[in-house]
Amino acid sequence: MARRKFKKLKDRMFEKELTQETAAKMIGRSPTYFSHRMNGREPFNFAEAAILSEVLEIPRTEWADYFTEATA
Repeated sequence: MARRKFKKLKDRMFEKELTQETAAKMIGRSPTYFSHRMNGREPFNFAEAAILSEVLEIPRTEWADYFTEATA
């Protein structure tokens, strides 16, 4: 079964009513740029994760669960 990319992050964004377009603006990027990250084409960088974590109330100890993709 294929795993959805960044499912936990997408679920948290949904809970907090944060759209991809708004998130893109928050990190100073285009919606296309943000979409590439959410689809796993490019990784999130530290600064992007820091901004999104603050807005989404994600503790730094849980960043790996939200901003990286498991290989298994």
